[in-house]
Amino acid sequence: MRNLIFSFVFIIFWAFSVSAQAEGARKIDDVETYFCDDLKARVHNFITEINYEKDSKGYVIVYEGKIKKYNRGGMTFTYVLPRKGEANSRVELIKQHFKFLAYPPEDIVFINGGFRENLTVEFWLVPKNAEPPEPTPTLKNIKHQKRKAPKKPQMGDC
Repeated sequence: MRNLIFSFVFIIFWAFSVSAQAEGARKIDDVETYFCDDLKARVHNFITEINYEKDSKGYVIVYEGKIKKYNRGGMTFTYVLPRKGEANSRVELIKQHFKFLAYPPEDIVFINGGFRENLTVEFWLVPKNAEPPEPTPTLKNIKHQKRKAPKKPQMGDC
């Protein structure tokens, strides 16, 4: 009898925690640095999640920071300073891929989140009537390369 009561209480707590999770913004994915193919796959997965939850809105937050560059062979990498405007350039790149996948980027909210140690992209799903995610920069400023990021990047610019 005691186990039955414990199981019942556990199920009640579990049900409340699951319903509470469904009410707020939910981070679907985040990535610090990536290959172009990785970015494309993550955007595709994000669209799948949005289509699965029709009443939700998608948010993409991009933080400017150092970029992971892979050396020949892809086995080792180094971090390089970002170009000025790198976050806005990445937003444009992600919008292009939404268009390529025939998903209107106007249905997604894109946010330049400020600065972090490394370039970071977060994909959020926000149910109807829920509060949208707030950017969480970890740095006030960062060093940049002397050149600026392209305003109209191509998918090969990842």
